[in-house]
Formats: sequence, C-alpha cells, structure tokens
Amino acid sequence: MVGIDGITGSWKPFTMAAYLDVLWDNAFGNYRDLMEGVSTSVAMGLFLTFLGNVKANPATGSIPDENYARELMQLFTIGLYKLNMDGSLAGGVATETYVQADVTGLARVFTGLNLANNVSTTPDR
Repeated sequence: MVGIDGITGSWKPFTMAAYLDVLWDNAFGNYRDLMEGVSTSVAMGLFLTFLGNVKANPATGSIPDENYARELMQLFTIGLYKLNMDGSLAGGVATETYVQADVTGLARVFTGLNLANNVSTTPDR
C-alpha cells in the first residue's frame, strides 16, 4: 500500500491521513468504491509514481509509467497466477493472469492525473 516515507511534498502527514481516510471510509463498502478512492488518492499517486503521468510519445519513445497499473493487477485485483478457490495453482501449473500488453494498456488509463492546483500553501489541493 502506501508508506509515508514514499510521499513527497510539504504536506506528508495530511496526504497520508487523507489516504487512511479513504481506507477507513471504504473498508466495509464495495470494492469498486475502494479502488476508485485508492486510485484517485494523492498519496497513492505519489507513492506509486502515477501522479503527473503523461501519455506515450512515439517521437521520443516514452511510455506511461506502469508502476501503479502493475500493482493494481498484481496486488489489488487478479494476482499473478490463476488459482483455485483453495489458493492452489489452477491445473497445478503457474498460468499468468495477465501479460505485458495488459499492463501497458492499463497504464494508459492512469495518465493526466494531477493535483487540482499548484498552490502548495494548503493541503487542500
């Protein structure tokens, strides 16, 4: 998840507190609301480096940051391998649940997210 040492900026305690509020407010709600709250959290955007993420530029060869996309699929949703209900490997073999193209495609979703303004005198950004 998020650690305060991975958050930059002058309002680290407020940013972390807001993230914990997202978890607290959505802990017993539905999964979609929790993922929306986490995915739009400033703390998560800073910690997993997708805040300010820019779209691919074929001219320079740059691609969107894939850090959060990979973590979202690996840790928060489908996991690395197909599993049986008891947690054992499906079919007894490690079958991957996603490929690099899936990560690249999902990373494109998390571009263009930025803070509401650039005024750093208040944590309400």
